[in-house]
Amino acid sequence: MVTGWSLSRRVFSVPVPLLTTNFDVKKGDLMLTLPVVVILVIINAILAGSRSVGGSGTIATLGLLLVFFFAIRNNVLLLELTGISFERALFYHKLFAYTTIVLSALHGLAYLLAHHHGDEQDKYSKVTTGTITLVAMVLLYAMSLSFIRRQYFFEVFMKTHWVLFITVFIAGVAHGNILKEERDTNMGVIASDHVSVAALAGNITRVSFPRVRRDTGEVFKFQAGQYAFLCIPSISKLQWHPFTISSAPHEDIVSFYIKASGDWTNTVFEATSNNDGTQFDILVDGPYGHVSTDLENPETYSHFALFAGGIGITPMRSILNWVHYEHSTLGRSEIKTVRFAWAIPNLDAVKALIDSIVPNGEERAVPVGYFSREIYRDDASSAFHSDFYVSGDVEDPVDQQLGHCLHYGSCFDRIAILRGLGEQAKRDGKDRVAVLVYS
Repeated sequence: MVTGWSLSRRVFSVPVPLLTTNFDVKKGDLMLTLPVVVILVIINAILAGSRSVGGSGTIATLGLLLVFFFAIRNNVLLLELTGISFERALFYHKLFAYTTIVLSALHGLAYLLAHHHGDEQDKYSKVTTGTITLVAMVLLYAMSLSFIRRQYFFEVFMKTHWVLFITVFIAGVAHGNILKEERDTNMGVIASDHVSVAALAGNITRVSFPRVRRDTGEVFKFQAGQYAFLCIPSISKLQWHPFTISSAPHEDIVSFYIKASGDWTNTVFEATSNNDGTQFDILVDGPYGHVSTDLENPETYSHFALFAGGIGITPMRSILNWVHYEHSTLGRSEIKTVRFAWAIPNLDAVKALIDSIVPNGEERAVPVGYFSREIYRDDASSAFHSDFYVSGDVEDPVDQQLGHCLHYGSCFDRIAILRGLGEQAKRDGKDRVAVLVYS
């Protein structure tokens, strides 16, 4: 794991001027990924020129395997060897998808050249399945373009991605005459009992369930900052949406806070508002992802700057309460200072998130409240210092304990916060500060 973190932080996460900004290409990509892509294309071009149908098909198959490999959630092999997260792996998934289209086209060219020179006989089934595979991959590429995926047809993109992926898989297997039984490796966790869904202020829906199921003893294990996919079959059996886990790993209740901002999230909020406390059968698939900053190793960081905006508080809450638990309960004395700043347009989110009602009467493993008390306690000796900046609302005594934390009509000055924290780190003999931002 140490080697993985080293590769991720020192190679694959190092930005390159212009390339990172415009194309998301980093140092590790220039050293390894792009050369691999170029080598694959050159080899297949040579094979196509020599009319090697089988050889060019093998290279195209290798490219397709890499596409599938980088699309795997919780890719333990990739994470352990390199420290590359699933989110970054999606970049390589797209890169090798584009590359595979080129490799497949070269494979088709190899067949056309071989057929033209009499090296290959007519193989209508091969041509049909190969054409279907290539066309499906091109359509996948077209539907994945950012202006289509993000602005217009996200739901269409998701559904066609699955349909076309299945098409590519079936046609590809038939094209290569490889018939295998595929096992269903769905690792989703079904949380159908003891689920609580509540509508809160600010059009926020809270979904909660016990971390340990009382009927089976099954434990939902996760790390701070991770996310999971949620599906509510009574609303839609086909829609799975990713949400960050708001709870810390040590807490008894696993919670998700969902802001109503789209068709599905609005439907969930409306259904919950019409009958507060409604019980839903919920499917949970996860957890996935990990925080890119090494927070677990006590020797790496002792000073932390945490910035959140709006509903971005949900992953930050998980991280912040976990860091506090490490410091106060597990005695992690290496944690010296944690500065937390949260910018919000109004007090609705604060009113929703400081709600200390515990779903289904479950007991907490931590003090009541959305955060542990010390995190927003007015104590100069505390390692934790929090400030909530409300930009568009009037002063309102939401909670007496938050009085010194709330600042109205302004936003946090991240430069000043980082400069001050950096100076304090130097005084403590440290040369680095962990910075996390969620919005």
